[in-house]
Amino acid sequence: MDEYKLKQWLKEADAAVSLAPVDAGDVAAAVSRRLVRRKRTIHYGMPVAAAVLVVVGLFGSQSYQAQQKQRQIAQLEQQVQQLTEQTQATLAKIEQLLDDQQASLQKVSRYSDPAYKIEAAVDEAAFILMYQAERMAEKYNRPDAAANYYRQVIEYFGETPSAKTAKERLGQLELNNQQNHI
Repeated sequence: MDEYKLKQWLKEADAAVSLAPVDAGDVAAAVSRRLVRRKRTIHYGMPVAAAVLVVVGLFGSQSYQAQQKQRQIAQLEQQVQQLTEQTQATLAKIEQLLDDQQASLQKVSRYSDPAYKIEAAVDEAAFILMYQAERMAEKYNRPDAAANYYRQVIEYFGETPSAKTAKERLGQLELNNQQNHI
């Protein structure tokens, strides 16, 4: 487009709009300046825009990386907390098992203790005499023989539970004897 045609075109446009006439020389110079500015903007603007995008991308990626690291740290802290809780629960179970094992060992050691064995044998002997006394009193209806067995339990095994029972039964036998003689 040459300058003459441009001036003609602008005059026709001004007439159609009914604006005040514009000096065609000034308009052509203004359009020319704008075109030069636009070329500079396109020529320099693209690299500037790319540089801005690179800078924003760098800062954005650093921020993204920092957020990722924070998320990873939070996940690791949560995993450590879970592992700590699991470890504490396992330790509690182990302590309970150790306590149970210790109690079992104490029971076993008690049974292997000679004093316990003697005590158990004494209790067993007292029980056998009590059984014989009961048989004499109930099955054979011989209260005098039963009373004799009860006295032996009281005399030889005075510290056992069987001796306490023997005293009670002997008292009942003597009471029954007195009632029968009256």
